[in-house]
Amino acid sequence: MAAIALVAALGPATGLASPQDGDADILHAPVDELDLEDDLTELDLEALLDIEVTVVSRRKESLENAPAAVYVVTGEEIRRAGHATIQDALRMVPGVFVSRWRTSDWDVTIRSFGPGTSDVNLAYLNQVLIMVDGVVVYTPLYAGTWWGLQDFDMENVQRIEVIRGPSGILWGANAFHGVVNVITKESSETPGQRVSVRASNDTSFYTLRSTGTLAEGVHYSSFARRSRYDSLYENAPFISEQATDLFDWGIDSGGLRLDGVTDGGYRWRLDGRGYESDVGRAFQTGPATFDVGRDRQYGGQLSYTLENPENGVLLRTAYVKDRQWLFDTASVVDIDQLQVDLSRTVPIGEHHRLQYGVGYDLVDSQTDFYAGFAVNSIRQNNFRAFVSDTWTVPDTDLALGFGVQAIHNEFSGSDLQPSVRASWSPEGKGTFWASISRAVRTPSIEEEVFGQGTFEQAESVVATELGWRGPVAEGVSLDIALYYNDYEDVRLREFDPVTSFDTYMNAGSGSATGGEIAFDVEAATWWTLRGSWSTHLSKHSAPVPDAELEQVDSQYPVHMASLRSYIDLSEDWELDLGGYLVERFDDRAPGTDGPEYWRGDARLGWLATDDVRLGLGVQGFNDPTRSEFGIAEVRRLVYFTVDLTR
Repeated sequence: MAAIALVAALGPATGLASPQDGDADILHAPVDELDLEDDLTELDLEALLDIEVTVVSRRKESLENAPAAVYVVTGEEIRRAGHATIQDALRMVPGVFVSRWRTSDWDVTIRSFGPGTSDVNLAYLNQVLIMVDGVVVYTPLYAGTWWGLQDFDMENVQRIEVIRGPSGILWGANAFHGVVNVITKESSETPGQRVSVRASNDTSFYTLRSTGTLAEGVHYSSFARRSRYDSLYENAPFISEQATDLFDWGIDSGGLRLDGVTDGGYRWRLDGRGYESDVGRAFQTGPATFDVGRDRQYGGQLSYTLENPENGVLLRTAYVKDRQWLFDTASVVDIDQLQVDLSRTVPIGEHHRLQYGVGYDLVDSQTDFYAGFAVNSIRQNNFRAFVSDTWTVPDTDLALGFGVQAIHNEFSGSDLQPSVRASWSPEGKGTFWASISRAVRTPSIEEEVFGQGTFEQAESVVATELGWRGPVAEGVSLDIALYYNDYEDVRLREFDPVTSFDTYMNAGSGSATGGEIAFDVEAATWWTLRGSWSTHLSKHSAPVPDAELEQVDSQYPVHMASLRSYIDLSEDWELDLGGYLVERFDDRAPGTDGPEYWRGDARLGWLATDDVRLGLGVQGFNDPTRSEFGIAEVRRLVYFTVDLTR
């Protein structure tokens, strides 16, 4: 009740006008007017463009009119494409590079990598903010995401919203190259019990979910899930087959979600999830020798969301816990995070819509890197506040947006993230949009520990973007985006052999240029095509040699493409095909260019009864193995799925 009183007080005390009729849906709504559970081939292109997104401006707006490079993957498309994880589903998004390079590790990044690697996770700094229902799961440990721990029931994903490009004005620091928000289904959307099984030659996933009503207006959804992964094929002569077998890993998780509405009209959600994972890991101990250990990880998150569409108020709080024993306890990491986010959206007169909000993140970390080499206890109090205004120019189809977010970070001090956006939507001609935004990436815990406080200011990017989205002919729509990124204060790292620690300096710079095209084609009432193509070129430089920075430009592909075909063979049978291409890495640093490959997928689905759905599919039918990065190779997967509901 105290939380309700707080957000209620925030509204009237501002003296701003109340939302007018028709503005009640300006904030996140748990259920879109468009039923994303409909068969994908039954959604015409107009309906696809009308899908409402919230990640661009923290309020509901149609995909066609959003002034940013935003892309939506629906839960129905994920199911029919045959993707079993969030990271694999992101392969469908233009401009997003996904590489599985170790048994339990993926890199997922948008429009370029960052300039360094994590000492603990050995992953590239992805500089993409990852959220689940608005809760940040991007770890402050190494400025990336533990993708292996983001193990979600994909049948419970309503949609994935992705912004390519900086989004720091609304979402805070580290939305450097983009934002991914995974939105799950409300408890009331899928009442009943469900058993889901997916088994293949390399992976298996088992999910039990129960959804129902606890009391009038209060719904619940509970789940238990087990996921198991076989090791990748390690194509290296110094790794034995016996050692490879030790890389197998798994994760068990469970959770409960409650959704309800108060007497005062506030919608609320209480959502909790816990996990436990055990990962086989190899680490290099010599020029051609590896040792094998285990990573044990457990944690979870608990979040509470309260919102009122009538007065445009949103309160979200979350507690996130991660505890990990890495390399057979050689390193221990214990991180507790508290996230608080409070915002409001209100119209002012007929032509302005004001948004403002504040946020606070408490990060408490205990780290013991490499058995006592670097032991630290760090507490961060990070703050942010933003304000933005969208002005609909009278008697025109033009809208202008202005805003800025101020942040304060314990490691790098204070900074500003401004943004200017414009969109023009002439009737029947789609939406033209443009933006200039600045975003920052603040130092991670790992960089603070190993750099001994020498990473003194945030990295920054100023991105200029242009785009157009809309129909071009009957049954055909396009989404085009062009961008130019200018990087400053890029982190450089120099190893100090005397102290065995790193010294950082913000002396690097760089630029990136690229473009993306996504298309949707309604080839027939029973056949839908979706696809994309993207190109990217970057160039970084530094006044002093830095091996990591020299590799950045050669580790992101110049060209990527995807094409997916969804065919309804009959009322009960589905045939779905997909192709993914990764082509050309700039070989500016010999030996660091990534592998080129294309991957072909196919799936046959059968709705046996109203309660039984079966599927048979293959991922990578064109090649028995493929390398996505490094020496590890991903095998062809042949999988079978069963979904039982009642």
